[in-house]
Formats: sequence, structure tokens, C-alpha cells
Amino acid sequence: MVFRNIFFVLCLVFQINANSQNDFTIVYKFGQLPVDTSKNNSSPLLHLVIRDTVSFCYYPDSSINYRTPLGISYIPKSAYYNIKTRKSATYLDAKRVYEMDEPEDKYVITGEKKVICGYECVKARITMGKYKIAVWFTSDIPAGFGPFYIHSLPGSVLASLNENSGNYYYAIDVKAEALEIVKPKGKKAPKILTEIR
Repeated sequence: MVFRNIFFVLCLVFQINANSQNDFTIVYKFGQLPVDTSKNNSSPLLHLVIRDTVSFCYYPDSSINYRTPLGISYIPKSAYYNIKTRKSATYLDAKRVYEMDEPEDKYVITGEKKVICGYECVKARITMGKYKIAVWFTSDIPAGFGPFYIHSLPGSVLASLNENSGNYYYAIDVKAEALEIVKPKGKKAPKILTEIR
């Protein structure tokens, strides 16, 4: 009887641990070149919350009363992404949601490596419209997630650089935890907006 109870408790602990292995929160600095990798808060911060097969990206703002789960209410400049369905959703305002199918982007992996936040990352490049983007991703964090519309890599993005404008996102913290996430709901915005990207 005692062994059966111990076995049950161990199974429960391993199940909880297995379920939380795909939960991450990545905190990025956003800025212009040169890249500032320090943890000071002089640059805007961006949070990418990863929960199994979905992510939610937003700029935390102390003036906004966030409700959880993420996606349940309007957060300005935020984006939801489901890696299984390849669909994203963004609140345009408190009542309208813009949804789109995400294309599978074709990155060229260079093989160049560096360490960001203790994770070994590999460099990749892509051209999106007129922009040349360089990213650093790690396969140690669930595949395919990155800031806003940067997806389709064999790992999550810890740094990205728009080589045309000099704008960058650079991870300064990675936590193995995540808030709950739901798909944003609201009146669907017109399809004409799909050409924005």
C-alpha cells in the first residue's frame, strides 16, 4: 500500500514536471544599434510568453491592468501565435481582432554560434519584403517562437536584428515559467489588412 502511494505521488510529480517543460517567458530589450545587452531598463522591454504550442508577445506597461489569461482582454501592441495551426491574432482595439495565417518563412541557417542568456544560439538570416533580418535561435527552448512575426525556426529566437533599420530585440532574461494564454476574441477585422506584413 505504501509503495503504491509513493508510486502515485512520483507519477504525479513527473507529470507536472513534464507539462511545465514547454513553459517559458523571454524578456527582450528593444532598441537601435549598438546592441545593449545589460539588464538596465533604459530600453523598452518586450515579453514573449511561451506555453506549449502557443505564445503571446507584449510590451508590459504599468498603466495597464493586465488580466490573465493573456489574450482575454485588449493589450496594445501584442500578438498571439499558435504554432500548430500557424495562425496569429492581434487586438486592433478593445473590440476588434485581426487574424492571419502565418507563412512558413525560409531562413538560411549560417551555423555561426554565440551564447545568449546561457543558451547556445545559432544565427539565421531571412529577407522579409525589403527587410533583411538576422536572428539568433536556440533549440533548447520550444521550436518556432520569436518576437511578433518571427517564426518557423528549429528553436526559439533570443535575438533579432533588422539589418536595414538597426532595430533589435535581445533577450536579457529567460524564465522557465509562463502565464496562461488564450486566443484573443472579438469582432474579426477586414481581410484587407492581411497585406500589412
